[in-house]
Amino acid sequence: MEQHIYHGGTATPESVAGALITHFAHDPQIRAQQVGSGESFLVQIGPIAHPDRPTLTLAAHRLPATEPHAGDLAVSLGVQQWMSEEVVGFSGMAGIIELLFTRWGQNTLLWPIHEITEHGALAQQIWAVVDSTLTAQGGTLIDQQTLVHPHLDEPI
Repeated sequence: MEQHIYHGGTATPESVAGALITHFAHDPQIRAQQVGSGESFLVQIGPIAHPDRPTLTLAAHRLPATEPHAGDLAVSLGVQQWMSEEVVGFSGMAGIIELLFTRWGQNTLLWPIHEITEHGALAQQIWAVVDSTLTAQGGTLIDQQTLVHPHLDEPI
C-alpha cells in the first residue's frame, strides 16, 4: 500500500474524497463510492465490468497527535473488496472505517501493493487527482512511502 503525507493548505479528507467522486462520476466504465465522515474517508474506485473483484480503495485522514506529522493529511491507496450498500449502511461502519486508519487495520484489511499492478493506470489517475486537489488547496507532499507489513517484511 502506498501512502502520501501532505502538509498545510485547506484540504480535508472530505474534499479529497469529493474530488475523486466528481472526477469519476461521468465515466460509464467506472464505479466509485465514498464512505466516511469528519476526518476519515474512504473512496472505492473500480471497473463496473468486474463487480466481484477487489477495487482500489483510497483512505484519507488526519494524522493523530501521537503520530509523526501530527495534523497532516495522510492519503493511502490499496486494494480492498467492494463494500456493498448493506455494509456501508451498517451502523458499525464508522468502527470499520476507524479500524482502516490504524496501522493494524492497514496491515490486515488491504491487499498487498503488488495487487495494485492490475489497476496500474487507474491508480496513476487516482494519484494525479489527489495530488492536483491537494496542491490546488495549498498542500505540499512531504512524505511518500510504500508501507511494509511489520511481521512479513513485504509491502502491503
